[in-house]
Amino acid sequence: MDGGQETQQGRQLSDVQDKEVRDWVAKEARCGTVVRQQQIDWFAEQVLRRDSGQPEAVLDPASAMASSNDTQI
Repeated sequence: MDGGQETQQGRQLSDVQDKEVRDWVAKEARCGTVVRQQQIDWFAEQVLRRDSGQPEAVLDPASAMASSNDTQI
């Protein structure tokens, strides 16, 4: 992602937010996790929500992905 990258919802990430997303992806990759584009988009949206003060931001992708997997049939 480059600074100012748009999320799927069309919102812009600041340079600081973009770096946070890139750092998270790098950390996950170092741990051997395959990070898919859907997860990157999800994390970017969570960063935007957190920084805009929306209380539903959850920056723990493992719990978010687990709960979304529970609802799939």
